[in-house]
Amino acid sequence: MKKLRVIVLTFLSMLALSSFSLASGDISIVVNDAEISTDVAPAVMNGRTLVPARAVFENMGAEVGWNSQTKSVTVKLNQAEVKLTLGSRVAKVNGTNICLDQPAMAVNGRTLVPVRFISESLGAKVGWNGDTSTVTIETNENLGLGKPKSSSGAAVLGQEVVMRATAYGDSAAENGGWAGLTSLGTKLRPGVVAVDRNVIPLGTKLYIEYADGTPYGFVVAEDTGGAIKGNKIDIFMDSSLVRSFGVKSMKVYVVK
Repeated sequence: MKKLRVIVLTFLSMLALSSFSLASGDISIVVNDAEISTDVAPAVMNGRTLVPARAVFENMGAEVGWNSQTKSVTVKLNQAEVKLTLGSRVAKVNGTNICLDQPAMAVNGRTLVPVRFISESLGAKVGWNGDTSTVTIETNENLGLGKPKSSSGAAVLGQEVVMRATAYGDSAAENGGWAGLTSLGTKLRPGVVAVDRNVIPLGTKLYIEYADGTPYGFVVAEDTGGAIKGNKIDIFMDSSLVRSFGVKSMKVYVVK
């Protein structure tokens, strides 16, 4: 039952390590014209620069906390509070869920976080000099005050709802007389889920994660099913993978 999950997670781990090793380098961090030294080097993952949370944001006057039980880091400054969990793409900015391009990660005992996301959420200005591989952060007297903005076009999410997740394929046995098509008449394809339309309207874009915070990704509610009632979702995938997916609890967020 766990074979599919193990294969996927192993592949993603190998991909992440590969991207990390290729992207890491001599990246400098400058806050208000002063270069910051860190005991763990910054890195670039999936086009996002990650920096050691405590070393950088305490230099901006923020309070940085770590929760070992939830594996989450919290950055507080005046009225602003940003919380990230290792491996999860869902961050909280003053209580609002935001979907990250790149989650926080642990490297040599330090927590690396997306520098632009947190800095802009606190109200700072962030720049990048590709010629010198330098991240520049400019603060002001209003840092951490007022309403934080969604950084770099990051998707704003609704509240987390834990749902029972199953999987189905496009065979007639699994999809009745609608084999190959959704309830909206669109073609079944990866990224489609079946929902209870009384809970989630058809056409709604969702972001889903496994119970431990491992990302699954963005999906669209385009299908329904006789057994999908209440807080349940059915994820379309290749029929050969359905049985190994089994039944799981997953975190579901509506994309606003």
